[in-house]
Formats: sequence, C-alpha cells, structure tokens
Amino acid sequence: ITPAGLEEWLARAEAPGAADSANVHLLGVRADLEAARAQHRLALAENRRYLSFVEMGYDHGNRRAELEDRAAGRDYDLDRAWLVEVGFRLPWVGTGRGNILRRRAEVGNRESEFRRERADLEADAAAARAELRAMLARHRSIAAREAELDVPARLRRVGALGSADPLLILTLRQAQLENALRREEARFGALLAYLDAADLAGMLARGQGGNLLADPGGAAR
Repeated sequence: ITPAGLEEWLARAEAPGAADSANVHLLGVRADLEAARAQHRLALAENRRYLSFVEMGYDHGNRRAELEDRAAGRDYDLDRAWLVEVGFRLPWVGTGRGNILRRRAEVGNRESEFRRERADLEADAAAARAELRAMLARHRSIAAREAELDVPARLRRVGALGSADPLLILTLRQAQLENALRREEARFGALLAYLDAADLAGMLARGQGGNLLADPGGAAR
C-alpha cells in the first residue's frame, strides 16, 4: 500500500454519490424503519377489509325438526340445518383508525432516527477522511523536505573531502533518520485513518475477502 493509493481512494470516497446506501452501520435502524412501514401498511389493509369473517355450521336441532315435519307430511327442507354466518365491518370506523395513526407516528419516529443515525455516521466518516487527508499532506510535506535537504548527496560531498568532520557526518545521518521516522509516522497515521474511514464506509463488513492494506483501490471498488 502506498500513499498514492490512499490518495486515489480518498478521491473516490469523496466523489459525489460515493456514499454507500446499504452501509452496514445503518442496517439496524433501516430494518426498524422497514418494519414500521410494513406494520403501517398492514394496519391500512386491515382497516380497509370489508369482510370480517365467514363461518359455517350445522344445527342438529333444525335437522330433527325438519325430519319430524317430513314424517308428519308437512313441508320440510333438510338444508335448513346448514348455517352460514358472514361478518361485515365498516371501513375507517372503529379502533382500526387509531391503530393506523399509531403506526404512522411510529414510521415518523423511525424515519427521524434513521436520518439522525445517518447524519452522525456521515459526520464521523467525514472526520476520518479529514484525518486521512491531513496525514497524507504531512507525509507529502516530509517527503518534499527530504528531497530538498538531499542528505545522501550531502554525505557523498562530505565524504569526497577526505577529511570530513565526524560530528558533521553524524549530524547529517541523524537528520536523515529523523526525517525517515517522521515520514513513517505520517504513513502509519494515514493507514490508521484510512482503516477508520473504510470501516465507517462499511467496507470492512462487506465480506469481500480482500486485504484493504494491500489493495485499497480494489477493495474500495
């Protein structure tokens, strides 16, 4: 992984429309929102249902009475023993309306919670990307300073003198090592910020099986 690769990833991450609409950090609140919407739709459907119930039965008493009429020579109908009951309800009347209002309020609450969680996540992700940008800028600055000082070239020139001051050589080597340490510190700081930003973007939980530290560009895609 190189700082140049992190620069490319950062540019893609900050491009318009790069936000992950299915971010794993929002799965919980998104599921709650979808459940509330489903319950609201169910309450609406229940309240619009005209036919409440249909029941069928068989009355043995009626059948015996019809058999007695038949035996006595009177008019009879054995089918009268069968009973069919149908229940109707008036839509938009009764307790169903109150249930609809409660479900609608729940949907509103879940939508507000989802927007709040998404805004907090976007703010944290923006802060992580800002930290990554700062670390990369520091790395570039240190690298530019190293190129400007060009300590190896100075050491070669001092060595060519034949009678170089050992203290001067040690001072140059110290400056070279300190610059290298600062550059590595900035690089590792950029890596930590990158992992934080990648986690907030949902990349670490996508299950792609890729090594983000080996291929940030490929993993970001």
